[in-house]
This record gives sequence, structure tokens and C-alpha cells, in this order.
Amino acid sequence: SLLEDATPMSLGMVCILALVEGVVVLLFTVRFQRHCAAGHQMLSDDQDLLNRTLMMYKLPVGDSQTGEPFMLRDSDVSQVQCDLQAAIVAHLRRSDQFEDPDDAIETIHITPVIDKWQALVLRRRKAEFCKEQYHKELVVSREKAYQCLRRANQWWLQRQTDVYQSRIARLEVEEDKML
Repeated sequence: SLLEDATPMSLGMVCILALVEGVVVLLFTVRFQRHCAAGHQMLSDDQDLLNRTLMMYKLPVGDSQTGEPFMLRDSDVSQVQCDLQAAIVAHLRRSDQFEDPDDAIETIHITPVIDKWQALVLRRRKAEFCKEQYHKELVVSREKAYQCLRRANQWWLQRQTDVYQSRIARLEVEEDKML
């Protein structure tokens, strides 16, 4: 049994440790409850803004006849924002639901989704991560003893590092062409 060798001192120490750990758990529980309450308060503060958010999706992203994607500059995006705000205000005027439709819209923000560019950036980041990992393994392998047994592994790790380096360079060129 575990208590055969227990002394009054060791039992007292176990009780003190249990008390300290219990107080720590209670403190963290109270802190967590306060953190959750603050989060709910933040959500309720932003609820009005979220209720007035209009998400539009499945909008055309390219020319339907040629299949070419739209290339938008900042001026084009700001023009879309102005046109969209004018169209919404015109719709609100026709519906007669608001006394002053011009004040019904605080702001309109258009965030374009750039699928091809985002995919290219993600592929480049993944290649950079893989290159770093292979390079780290190569450095660790070179530091270990018995190098003659590790030559094939080191060659393969060096080759993978070089492959990913050339892949990163190719993706960077594609990125520059896209921008």
C-alpha cells in the first residue's frame, strides 16, 4: 500500500499541496468565467454592426464569354463601393422604409477575394516551410557522428532542399507576373 511508509510530515505535505492546487484551480476558474463574460460583452457590443452586415457572394469574377478573370485596381474597387452605395440608397428610397435613406448606410467596404494569388502565396509558403524543415534535418544530420553511414540521407535532404529552393524561385516569378 502507498500509505505504509507515510509519516505525519508526508501526509501533512500532501494535504498542503492539495490545498494549494485547489486554490489555483479555483482562481483559474474565476478568471476563466470573467474572460468568458468579457467575450460575451464584446459580442453583444458588436451585434448591431453584425446585424447590419450584408455579405454578397457568388458574384461574377470574370468575363463569361472569354473566361478571363477581372483585374481590379484600387480605383475600380472604390468605384464599385460608390456604385453599390448609390444602388442601395436608391432601393431604400423606393421602399419608403427609412425617413432619411442617405443616413441608413454608414460605410460600404468591398474586399475582393483573390483566389489565384492566394493559392500561389499558400503554395510558396508551404514550399518555404518544407525547405526549412529539410534544411534543419540536414544540419542535424551533419552534426551527428558516423557520417559515412549518413551520406545517402544527407544527399537526399540536400536534394530536397534544392528542389524546394527552385520551386520557391519559380513561385516568386509567377507571383511577380501576377502582380
